[in-house]
Amino acid sequence: MTDVDSSASCVSARPATLDVEVTVARDGTSPHLRVRLGGELDISTVGLLADAVGELSGTRPELVEIDLSELRFVDARGLRAFVDIDGDLRATGSRIVLTNPTPHIARILTLTAVDTEITVRSDGSVHACVHAPPLG
Repeated sequence: MTDVDSSASCVSARPATLDVEVTVARDGTSPHLRVRLGGELDISTVGLLADAVGELSGTRPELVEIDLSELRFVDARGLRAFVDIDGDLRATGSRIVLTNPTPHIARILTLTAVDTEITVRSDGSVHACVHAPPLG
């Protein structure tokens, strides 16, 4: 029979954090939303992104730019949020563009084929996307 050490302690993980900064710019008559994410986008923080975009969707933006330059981690639920938000916005004639992903995040977007569903710009050139017609 094997003895089990009941005094072993569990290591608890620190909670994930997500910083969300939203700015609204106008290009003509249509607002352009910019959402900058920093930290970790996962099942425990994805609601913060959904809330930020949801609160401003009433502005009927032509484009929602999601800046990923400070995002360190994204899990499957975070990726699903990007696709869901894009689908919701396309239903209203808008869309999202993911910008400035780190090499690690860009690789995840490619491996999961999210970059075939949503425009991803590594050079920060969102202005070329603003006047492009919606896909689909």
